[in-house]
Amino acid sequence: MNLHGIILKGNPYKEILEPKKCDCPFELRGLAIPPDGVMWGLMVKCSFHNHETAKYLDGHEYPSRLKSVEKQFVVEMAGSTKPREILNVLKERDSANTTGIQSIYNTIARQKVAQRGGLNPTQHVLDQLISRRYLHAFMINPATNEITDIVWVHPKSLDLYINFPTVLIIDATYKTNEYRIPLLEVVGITSTMQTYSLMFAYLANEKSDRLTWALGTLKNLMVKKEALMPSVFVSDRDLALMKAIGTCFPMTRHILCIWHINQNVVKYCSPILGSEMPRFYASWHSLIKSSTPESYQQKWHILIGEFKSYPRATKYLWETWLQPYKERFVDAWLDTCMHLGSNSSQRAESAHARLKLYLGDTMLSLDTSFAKIHKMLRIQFGSIQKSFERSLNIQRHKQRTDSIFSAVICLISLEALELIDEQLQYANTASPYIAGYCNCTIKVAHGLPCMHDLANYRSLCIPIPLSDIDSHWTRLCMHADRSNDDQPRSDRTSEVVELLQGMDPSTRDNMITRIIDMTDPSHSTIRSPAYNTEHRGRPAGKSEQSRRRIPSILQSYTSGSRGASNSSPDASVTIPATTSRLRKDKPTSSPMSDPFIQELPGAYQDFISHIVDVQADGHCGFRAIAAQIGYGEDNWAQVRMDLIEEIQTNMELYNVLYPENNYANTLLHSLAWFAPMAPQAYWMDSMSLGVVIASRYNLVLHTFDTYHSGCFTHLPLRSHPVPVKNRREIAIARIRENHFVQVFLRHHYPVPPTPLWWRQHVSIEARGWVDSYIVRMNLWSEIMGGGPGTSGGEFGGDID
Repeated sequence: MNLHGIILKGNPYKEILEPKKCDCPFELRGLAIPPDGVMWGLMVKCSFHNHETAKYLDGHEYPSRLKSVEKQFVVEMAGSTKPREILNVLKERDSANTTGIQSIYNTIARQKVAQRGGLNPTQHVLDQLISRRYLHAFMINPATNEITDIVWVHPKSLDLYINFPTVLIIDATYKTNEYRIPLLEVVGITSTMQTYSLMFAYLANEKSDRLTWALGTLKNLMVKKEALMPSVFVSDRDLALMKAIGTCFPMTRHILCIWHINQNVVKYCSPILGSEMPRFYASWHSLIKSSTPESYQQKWHILIGEFKSYPRATKYLWETWLQPYKERFVDAWLDTCMHLGSNSSQRAESAHARLKLYLGDTMLSLDTSFAKIHKMLRIQFGSIQKSFERSLNIQRHKQRTDSIFSAVICLISLEALELIDEQLQYANTASPYIAGYCNCTIKVAHGLPCMHDLANYRSLCIPIPLSDIDSHWTRLCMHADRSNDDQPRSDRTSEVVELLQGMDPSTRDNMITRIIDMTDPSHSTIRSPAYNTEHRGRPAGKSEQSRRRIPSILQSYTSGSRGASNSSPDASVTIPATTSRLRKDKPTSSPMSDPFIQELPGAYQDFISHIVDVQADGHCGFRAIAAQIGYGEDNWAQVRMDLIEEIQTNMELYNVLYPENNYANTLLHSLAWFAPMAPQAYWMDSMSLGVVIASRYNLVLHTFDTYHSGCFTHLPLRSHPVPVKNRREIAIARIRENHFVQVFLRHHYPVPPTPLWWRQHVSIEARGWVDSYIVRMNLWSEIMGGGPGTSGGEFGGDID
């Protein structure tokens, strides 16, 4: 029987069942059996068909209907799974299932209508905001009664802010809704370095008045909860957003996103400088990493002098960025506030990417996008709570066995312990005598003890006091103190009635309508936002781009480089340890046209990734070492002190190593200079100090010169070899006869030979250091045509 439809005719006890559209004469007559009509009888009126029996049931309405169990499954999966995936699962479960995709869409649509309970999408959103206890506000267009702007904050998000008000990052994203209006999101950072979403806002546009209203609404919620104002706001240089932040949070430090600044610098300056751009960018990067205003001024004058042939580029840097905004992104000013390492809007960008994964569509209605954001927040809160529980209950082995952590373990977050542990790696070589007098950035920027403080605790054999840890890291809970919420509230109904009675009739009616809109959405007449035809998005002709952040120009230039650890606490230049962002089969780029590189031996230039300059003040050799080992360029004095301590502690060894003319004491004298400008007698001699540096810091040091005969590899004299994968390998070069710079090398670079005196005086334990470099030393000899002599050269040769 090919039955397609039901037609009711006249008698309520009769149903005529007959096919639709194909004019088939087949007819059944159903008759309810009296007296109660529970039982039915069927009678065939016409048994003739004008078509063949269907071989397949696909496309036929009755057999393609969803069963009740299948409908329930579709409803449960609709919130997190695409309809086509739901259909695939149904067909995998039942091979005879003939349901089509339209049935899935219809079931989901019917469920949405049922969930709304007769409310339109806008009424449903307002109802959900109230029932789920969201803190919210909205603005409407009086002429059309359409929502123009809406802000909402989850109560748990506000609790998280009360506990973690230090840093907020704000950014807008696009293509999240069918109205084509921007979505503004504000995120914060917990003690476990998790990102929490504080506020969402759909705004009609990104003009300063709209942004000021949204941020003003957020500030009012903070004030009601008696929360602290944020210490730091991070955003890009959106002038309207900057104005809104300044209006609503005038006492909050405002940091500009360094990633966006660098992208703008590259975009503007690359056409001007051409092949000089890599060297220009390295100087710019060194400038913004200046640790003091004095260092910033010196580097700025150096940059102007080096690129005086490109006044447009230097003028752009000064007028667009440095003069108006240097306090908002240069480290010398940035590190005077606690910013938790957030000098870019990357966290907000990552939050946008995560949000769009949940939204899954760029044309969602207001109620659908709200429902999906709510589900995302539910998962986010669970992840944050899990991170708190881990910090409260997990003791990692290296911290459990070290007594210095005994007073803070399980009382601060695991992430804070990891940051302290990174500093602890440098505490063994740091001086405890300058604890409390140093300018290490981690103390201010993160609120944690630095390597000098830790060295002091080690020397005193005491644990880290909990009082040395900022309270941001000690808060490990989701809920804020709600003692004020428990206080009895006065009944202010009479005040509201009195205010309404004092208004003119039209204003009173408008106010009553607003109250109804906020308290009883079922009677609201508010409509969904209007469609925005002037929306922001990808410019025409641009291809689809990945959500992943594009590597900065410096990362692109330094791909595959070695010579710096990416875990250094105060490194002046961050070098990626791997090139995971790039295609593995991508060929190595050709060497840059860099005057610094061109001063080194020509046969070796292809193995150099890039060079980073340091300040030329007589301390440049020590600055280059300080930057490479993670102290930061401006901590050159610490390197001098470390080397003095190394020679004094092992004076007998160095007297044997340097027997002529009491040369060990001469080295000590050359190291003992801590004034800003060093005379020539106190410049670094890399030939004689190379092995001292390698032994002190237990690393491999490559020193390069303009002639290959002056290039050497310096290895430790006393310690057992460190496994190759864990070794620190750094490089410096002497150029322009008396100036040192940092050198970063590509993978599998040829290795210069060791000096003769190392092979003569190395201990038995340390001989294995050279084994892993023999093949690459032979490669050096082949490339350089025999390499330098093995005598090691003459000592001396004063170098700046």
